[in-house]
Amino acid sequence: MEKIGRLIKELSQDYLERNLSQLSCLFVVNYIKLSAPQLNTLRSALRDAHAGRLLVIKNNIARRVFKTKGWDDLVPFLDGPCGVVIGKDDPVTLSKAIFNFMKDNEGLQVKAGVLMDTVISHDDFLKLAKLPNRQMLYAQIVNGFKMPIVNLVWSLKQITQKLVYVLDKIKEGKQKGGQNG
Repeated sequence: MEKIGRLIKELSQDYLERNLSQLSCLFVVNYIKLSAPQLNTLRSALRDAHAGRLLVIKNNIARRVFKTKGWDDLVPFLDGPCGVVIGKDDPVTLSKAIFNFMKDNEGLQVKAGVLMDTVISHDDFLKLAKLPNRQMLYAQIVNGFKMPIVNLVWSLKQITQKLVYVLDKIKEGKQKGGQNG
């Protein structure tokens, strides 16, 4: 029976290590006040947002894996029923999905996380969740590039309109001058 327990622990550790090798960010969450259906709702929200996955794993296994990854600062946050939310693509989208779930479910708490191999605090998580998502940032960049061109076109249009106005006044002046003389 002891061999089965050891095998399960080894498989769990391998599973966590495999998932951590492909991540862009990770958050350690405490779910002590959440029911199983609420955890499933969180999993669905993460899946629907294409943001990440929630892994519930034994704290001892997570401690071992975190230490091998060099995330010793994250180990103290593994206290009580904890889960690990991992994201492979956009950390902002993942943090927004977790944050939106937290608004409706006070039982979930983000303790800390890892972003690009740097341990971040709960406050850093909140700042990340309030950033615009990737598509919005792209739109802002494109808009930033577009505005000088739009302003140039508008200025050139104004110059040509003024030139046409001046030429029209000269034409009117010549026509009046020709009628008087």
